[in-house]
Amino acid sequence: MIYCVNFTSYIRGVPRRELTQDEVETFRRRALEAAESLFADAGIDGVTMRAIAKRMGCSPMTTYRYFDDREALVASLRGAVFGRLADHLEKAAARAPEPGLRVRAVRAAYIDFARREPDGYRLMFSLEPPETPHPGLARAADRSFAPLRTAVAQAIETGHLEGESPNVVAHLIWVELHGLVSLELSNKLNFGVSLDTLAEASRWNR
Repeated sequence: MIYCVNFTSYIRGVPRRELTQDEVETFRRRALEAAESLFADAGIDGVTMRAIAKRMGCSPMTTYRYFDDREALVASLRGAVFGRLADHLEKAAARAPEPGLRVRAVRAAYIDFARREPDGYRLMFSLEPPETPHPGLARAADRSFAPLRTAVAQAIETGHLEGESPNVVAHLIWVELHGLVSLELSNKLNFGVSLDTLAEASRWNR
């Protein structure tokens, strides 16, 4: 069910009833789903408050009851995708039986997520940072990086990887993964070697 506010009644002096937390969360979730669908169809320029409201069958003003503005909505959307990536990587790390295999498992899960959710991946990494800080987005992004950073730290501690700084090594692995994934998603990995072959041959996959 989508909860919409009758702004005509409000303007005429009838006060709006207080929404329950479930109603707020339901509307926000549906709005983010609509926004992600619009992004897949038309890119970030297609994600507007008016377009979201139209897709949901609500007044354009309704979305402003749940999000301050378009930037806040897009930040929430990106945070939701980072959260899904974090879930995927955390599960992969938990399934790996030992530190020596954990980095490999997280790397494979990262590639798998990008292939499953190419539009979500673009949402995370193809947009400029928001002009206004959004702590929720920052927390979600950091959480998505934590499984790799933790796996690398464990691998270095047990002698499965070399490096003085787990954070630096984790960044190097992420830079390699991001480059490979971005090239594949943009159909530019076209010199005769596949992403899978390159990922298998990586020094970080040993």
